[in-house]
Parts: sequence; structure tokens; C-alpha cells
Amino acid sequence: MAAVNAERRLSKRERAEQTRTRIIDAAYRLFTQHGYEATTMQAVADEARVAVQTVYFTFHTKGGLLTAIESRAVGDGEDGADWLEQQHRQLLEEHDARIVVANWVTATAVVLKRITAFVVLLGASLQMDADSVERRDRGRDRWFQFLIDRLGALDALRPELGSSRSLDIARALLRVEAYQEMTQRWGWTEQEWIEWMTGVVARELLDGDVDGQR
Repeated sequence: MAAVNAERRLSKRERAEQTRTRIIDAAYRLFTQHGYEATTMQAVADEARVAVQTVYFTFHTKGGLLTAIESRAVGDGEDGADWLEQQHRQLLEEHDARIVVANWVTATAVVLKRITAFVVLLGASLQMDADSVERRDRGRDRWFQFLIDRLGALDALRPELGSSRSLDIARALLRVEAYQEMTQRWGWTEQEWIEWMTGVVARELLDGDVDGQR
């Protein structure tokens, strides 16, 4: 009997996930076709063939729905949080500060590339919703703070900078606007950007005495 109940619960979760995916797909189509502001939650519900109450129950607000679309875009079809968690685990397993920087910049390039494609499709919609902008900024800052904390744990940061100033430098260097301009307008390849940015971040953040053997 317990096995039957577990199977029934799993089936319910699967149905809920399928509904969630259908809503996200519908919203993505409507946002890109008609714009964020012009698309109502009722229109999303109609496109997804669900009740509008289901859309609100699942995502609460239109901003929450936009955030879910972006999270999946960052994860390249997967949950963005799961992808980032995987990157965190890999960086925690590395003890060479210079390799940590190189791997972190490489992972950041993956995100920037995906976000660039997302920005092109949704355009100004990304900046219209204040809640989404705030959540996006918080997520970005957590990713940058992770690098600073990891380098700090390895005793690899330049001592005169401190954690706060190091975070400011990292945030200033790795911006989606600059990445988009360099790779799309100026013709840099992604690998060229990664190699250059890895050198810049290492030079700006790492203690000159770091030898990669900690």
C-alpha cells in the first residue's frame, strides 16, 4: 500500500511539473511575441490551457513568471539553480586559487552567453519589472560573493582590498553589457574573452604571493 501511495504522490508531482513547464513555455512565447507589459496573466493561462488561478498559484506574480523563464534560460533548459549549485560544488573542490578564478570566469561566460540571447529575445521587458530586476541582482551578487568567499577561504585575496572592495571590482569587471559588446559587436570569441577576463580578474584580485599550491 505504501508503494502505491508513493507512486501516486510522484505522479502528482510530475503532473505539477508538466503544468509548470507548459505555463513557462506559454509565457515565453507571449512575452517574445507581444512584450512583457502587454501580456496578461489571463493570456498566459489561455495559451497554456490552464485556469488563471493555476498561474497565480504557481508563480504568484508576472514578475515571478519572468524570473522562472530567466532561470530556465540561464540553465539552458534546466533549472538555473541546479546548474549553479553544480558549479558551486566544483569550485569548492578546487584548491588552486588561479584555477578557481579560471573556472569561475568560464562558468560566468556560460551564464552571460545565455543571458545575452535571452536579452535579445525579451529586450526591454527585463528592465520593466522592478521585482525581477531586484531578484536578478540578488542572484548575480550571490554568484560574485561566492567567488570572493572562496578566494578568501584560500587566503588568496590581495590583503589591501578586503572582501567588500574585491566584490565591487568583480562586479564592475564582469558585466553582461560589456560581454555582449565584446563578443557580438567587436568580434571576440567566447574563449578569447574567457582567457582575457581570467587574467584580468586574477591580476586585480589575487595576492601576488599565491602560488597555486595551497
